[in-house]
Amino acid sequence: MIITSIKQKAKKLALTIVYSFVVIALHCQTYRVEETAKNFSKQEWFKMNGGVTLNSMYMQGNVPPSSTLSYLLAGNVHFQLFNTIQVPLSISLTNTGANVAYPTLPNRFSLHPSYKWATLHLGDITLPFSPYTLSDHQFTGVGLELSPDKWKIAAMYGQLQRKLEYDTANVLVPAAYQRMGVGTQVRYQHETFTIGSSIFLAKDNETSLLNQPDSVGIFPQQNLASQVDISANVAPNIRLMGEYAFSLLDRDMRIPSNGSRVYYQSYNMGIAYTFLKNELQLKYERIDPQYSTLGTYYSNSDYENITVNFTTQLLKDKVQLATNVGVQNDDLDGTKGSRTSRFVGAMNVAYTPSQRVSINAGYSNFQSHKNVKSQFNYINQYDIVQNLDTLDFVQLSQNANFMCSYVLQQTDSQNQNVQFTTNWQQAKDTYIGISNPSNFMSMLNSYLMHTIQFNKTNWQVSSSFNYTYSDMQQATNKMFGPTVAVSARFLNKTLQSGLSYSCNWSYTEAEYDQFVTNIRIHSSYTFLKKHTLQASGTYQLLAKNTTPNIYRTNLTIAYRYTF
Repeated sequence: MIITSIKQKAKKLALTIVYSFVVIALHCQTYRVEETAKNFSKQEWFKMNGGVTLNSMYMQGNVPPSSTLSYLLAGNVHFQLFNTIQVPLSISLTNTGANVAYPTLPNRFSLHPSYKWATLHLGDITLPFSPYTLSDHQFTGVGLELSPDKWKIAAMYGQLQRKLEYDTANVLVPAAYQRMGVGTQVRYQHETFTIGSSIFLAKDNETSLLNQPDSVGIFPQQNLASQVDISANVAPNIRLMGEYAFSLLDRDMRIPSNGSRVYYQSYNMGIAYTFLKNELQLKYERIDPQYSTLGTYYSNSDYENITVNFTTQLLKDKVQLATNVGVQNDDLDGTKGSRTSRFVGAMNVAYTPSQRVSINAGYSNFQSHKNVKSQFNYINQYDIVQNLDTLDFVQLSQNANFMCSYVLQQTDSQNQNVQFTTNWQQAKDTYIGISNPSNFMSMLNSYLMHTIQFNKTNWQVSSSFNYTYSDMQQATNKMFGPTVAVSARFLNKTLQSGLSYSCNWSYTEAEYDQFVTNIRIHSSYTFLKKHTLQASGTYQLLAKNTTPNIYRTNLTIAYRYTF
């Protein structure tokens, strides 16, 4: 197969590149044995610091499961050997969801030893190359980063997703083939120019599943993606930038013909001009329709952007302004029933007129992926690992936000401030100028918070009011309610306790839907400087309009040790 031949050559090329630059890197710096011997003779040849937290959670309620006992072990440990070798270690383990299969487990374990300009990554890690090849996709395996002198070299190999058999009972998580990936990136940064390139290969194990889920549209895939980018100062205040990428994707690697093989390209180029405290950029970006790579979770495609970016500082640097304006076109291959050309723009203004006032506002209507959640997702959360590994993304076409913070009082005895934040988001599909109601989404999140800190007595009181309005799939919903919280420190600030109460009402299509009450209490005690005991409890009551009330209780006990 063509793609198999390309992958074999790409693997050889990747290994050759990594080997060559490792050799170059070793010649860039002399390793002196006497330096290590000197450090070894010191008393502090070994150092360790970090922290480990163990949480035990018990939940009970009148809905299945009626009671559960779970744990969460999280820690970050940093080792230092001979005053030169750094070995960070991070871990996150939980039995939550142990009875449910996922292509990517919520448990995390990673080790990152480093020596000067060399870092080795082991375990569950991410190693981003480019948005068009490998970008923020977690894998379980090994990664390497080298940065000798002006070079930056990275390589990875590991499992991108584990196998998951097709299960008709598991409707939330689809089946998945075991997927392995390998890639490398090389970059050289000079005073006047930067050049880099990356290559990424991914392949599913077509024999990893006992029952192949062809009937639900899941096939074994393989992918070769590569990119090259360059930026250079062609004049004292002018910089040119460019990036080209392609993705060769076989949607069903079992088919020998070219029927399932697709080829995508993307371009990103621009020019920047800097003068005084201002920067002006002209950019062009084009991504083929259905562009995708197995090294990303989500990809935007089928659009071209022609934009002008401008950043500046005004009023003695009290105002920071950044604007992007331009034109966006879709239907690049002419297969859609209509072609959309629209004005796109983004603006962000940060204004700090005084030490008491801070204002930030922004707007954008670029195509992008964002995590859309109401603040009530967190107010009504009763499990600390409930949102530990969620991936709720939608494509937004418009987003506006505003934040204002004002310090009402700042004295030795009392600090008092108020903050208002609002965020509006909207997404919709159009066809010949007509909106599709089933793909329309609009959401408004707002909250107003007031906080008082009593410095002499170590008490803090805060109150807030939250409001959310959403319009999705021809149904409107609004939720609003207050939150009050009190916390204090005792025993020379070694004991901290707090209590909060929140309630919110929900209405769907102007009719009462549900009422949610949350009561939380927490306390933590630090002793011997390095040990901390924590305890918290949550009671939640959901009074629905059409179903019996639901209650949940949560008790969490935690121990943290820092060293």
